[in-house]
Amino acid sequence: MNLENYFESPREYKGSSKTMPNSMVILKKGVVGNQSDIVQMTNGTNQLASIWGRTATADAPDTPYNYFDVTKEQEFSAWMYFGDDEARSADGMAFVIQNDDAGIDAISKTVDSTGKKNPQTGETIGVWGGWGALSSDDMAAGAIQNSFALEFDTHHNDSIPKSVFGVSLLSRDNYFDGSKMLNNHTFVNKGQHMAWNYPALPNMYIHNWDLINVWFDMEHKDTIHNLTLSGNSIDEAWHHFYFKYVPPSAGSTIAHISYVFDDKNYDGSIRSFNEWNRRPRKKGTYIDIDTKNFNLKPGQKRIRWGFTSSTGSPDTKATTNAIIFESIPAIASININSSLYDVTQERGILDFDQNNQADVNVNNGDKLEFNYGLNYTSGLAESGQIDTRINLPSHVDFTPDDAGIIGKITYQDKSVDITKDELTQEADSKGNITRFVKLKLPSLGYDNNNVQIQLNGKADIGSNVSSKVTNVDQAHTSFVSPHYTGDLMSPQFSINPVEDTLKMTEGITPKMAIQHSQSFEMQGTVEYQKGSLFNCNKLDLHTSIDGGTSEVTELPVTKDKNKEEYDIVRKASSLELGDHTVTLYVSDAKHRFSNKVTYDVTVEKDTSVLKLESSPNYKFQSINQSPEAGVVHRSGDWVLKVESLNSVWSLKAKTSGLVDDKNNPLAGGLIFRKDGKDNPLKDNQVLLDKDDKLINEDKVFDIAGHWQKDSGILLKIRSNASSGSYKGTISWTLTNSIDS
Repeated sequence: MNLENYFESPREYKGSSKTMPNSMVILKKGVVGNQSDIVQMTNGTNQLASIWGRTATADAPDTPYNYFDVTKEQEFSAWMYFGDDEARSADGMAFVIQNDDAGIDAISKTVDSTGKKNPQTGETIGVWGGWGALSSDDMAAGAIQNSFALEFDTHHNDSIPKSVFGVSLLSRDNYFDGSKMLNNHTFVNKGQHMAWNYPALPNMYIHNWDLINVWFDMEHKDTIHNLTLSGNSIDEAWHHFYFKYVPPSAGSTIAHISYVFDDKNYDGSIRSFNEWNRRPRKKGTYIDIDTKNFNLKPGQKRIRWGFTSSTGSPDTKATTNAIIFESIPAIASININSSLYDVTQERGILDFDQNNQADVNVNNGDKLEFNYGLNYTSGLAESGQIDTRINLPSHVDFTPDDAGIIGKITYQDKSVDITKDELTQEADSKGNITRFVKLKLPSLGYDNNNVQIQLNGKADIGSNVSSKVTNVDQAHTSFVSPHYTGDLMSPQFSINPVEDTLKMTEGITPKMAIQHSQSFEMQGTVEYQKGSLFNCNKLDLHTSIDGGTSEVTELPVTKDKNKEEYDIVRKASSLELGDHTVTLYVSDAKHRFSNKVTYDVTVEKDTSVLKLESSPNYKFQSINQSPEAGVVHRSGDWVLKVESLNSVWSLKAKTSGLVDDKNNPLAGGLIFRKDGKDNPLKDNQVLLDKDDKLINEDKVFDIAGHWQKDSGILLKIRSNASSGSYKGTISWTLTNSIDS
């Protein structure tokens, strides 16, 4: 990205007795043939460098600028270069978030025994405390204060100072990476590495000494070991870095971070997820950091962020450390995503690279939608025009439709077709063909903050049904603009050959008229067109009403049969009055879909209705055993309702009695009490209610709702009934006649 005036840095670092220059220089785009602005942190020995986001500008000192907001989710990405010599490159760089009172002048310093503070190079990487201090407290005091640092360490500092006859041979501390495991042979932090800590905390500097020398090793958190940071071939010399910050929840100071190194190739394409150097290792998890270590003032939420670097450790050489910024949230925060939707299967297909347990199978011939999204969330500037190149995945046919259209771009206020004119291809030196779409998207900002790109294709591995499953690799998409650069990949998925297809045939009654209170049947057959056998006992049945979203249920079939009849019963009350189309189709475990069959259903107003609504479970209150007989009241909701239209009715009930879990009968039974009169229900049909008025109006009578506490169905028990839990069954009889 273009750096413009988004960063600032001091010209030099002043100490108590010496001053050092800041070796950082910005190489502007095109000056030395480079295609973007490059921040060169170091290019020699014994150098110290820093660059910080500019928190405000001179003409608007009170307006926040390129800051780090501890209350917001943020993502940073950059490309980093660490020199050309793996064995002797020095000393690396650090990503730093800080709230040091020194502001942009904050840098690593040594605090010596006299209290003098001077800038320090070497293993400090510009952020940690400098060698020459005598205590952990002095080491911490020399670090950048109130800070968090993630180091990219290219030199393994593991030398202990030596002396002969009481004379120090190596006074310089060079042991930050020297800590060893219990066997005293293996380093805790191995090779070139990444790790993080809070530079200004004394307990991270581990104090060591002998009769003459003092030295310190350093606690490393969440180390990524044995990286190859420097000394790479040209196409691996630049390394991609990504950092994500998630703010604390309300009332907490614990924020969350994750970081990734080398997730992209030199051309910007994203590597396989398993090749990423990342912490934490598990996808979707985070590392906790405590924002208390920033020592924020009440109400403060914005602090500085940037990079530091140094050279100068023993046995190292002049080293170039450099950065190309790719994405900075305070400038232009843009979220990008890609997805795949199988139109034929009506389901999204996940990316197998990051979801290796997912079902990512599509079938040959399936219609596919590849979707790419950009969403501008915040920033100081618009992105500027976005040059977009979408490499198309292999084994997908993107033939334009009859109008020459292969997709569309959707903005907030309009849609624009993508035509065959945007589709092109090129061959590499080996003759491999890459097909791609090139687009110029307008600048994203607050007024135009979202763009969705859709490309339409068809899975195509040829017509040979004996072909094997074909895995389709991810394809690279790049977005390049003045203030934002991003890359993403299309999902990795698989295409299955289609050996046979399902076929549905509707019965002889595809048209029917039914009353609203009745049910209707949809009959027919399902089979494989080429006679294949069902390899399971169910298919997925997709039901769509009037062209709406499909509802998926199970359709039972007989395994190892080649044809099955179906008879699907559905309540007409699930539809509104009037004409409807009910469309059915089935799919199997391999997502092979049948043709669609349609049933025309006319739902008519009922000429008569008589329905009972009851509950599968009723309860009575619990009571203690008693020498006296008594009545037990109902407990909970008793649902008992009759719906009627143009029908008289009467409702009766009886029970066979109540028994415990050993089939012992209860000393007592259910009664129906009305007007003070009790009628036993055991083996006796008792009239509960009736309606002798014939009315052309649908009405619901809540029978149980009209019962008082001491009326309706109750439980009457005799004295000293045995304790236990008793169950029984009530049989209801609803008739369209009047009983007295």
